[in-house]
Amino acid sequence: MSLAAAPLDAAQQRDIGCVATLAVVAYEQQRGETRWPPVGEDGARLAQIVGERVMKQSGRTREQVRDAIVAAVAERQKAKALPDADVEACLAL
Repeated sequence: MSLAAAPLDAAQQRDIGCVATLAVVAYEQQRGETRWPPVGEDGARLAQIVGERVMKQSGRTREQVRDAIVAAVAERQKAKALPDADVEACLAL
């Protein structure tokens, strides 16, 4: 019997949200969007760092953290537009 993981804290949710935001920005950049500075490699590195930190802090598996990131990406894609302030805050990480 496995125990359910504790909810992610505010910092973990923010960090996963930034990974998702930068993933959407990177996707848009691959399609020709030039509004933001390139995020490809830096965004991938941030995703790795955040994923490892959330796994360590929360006890979640790699798959559970990946699923949280994928859900956050889907949420942002559904919104159709990323708020400038959100992108700017994530770019500053």
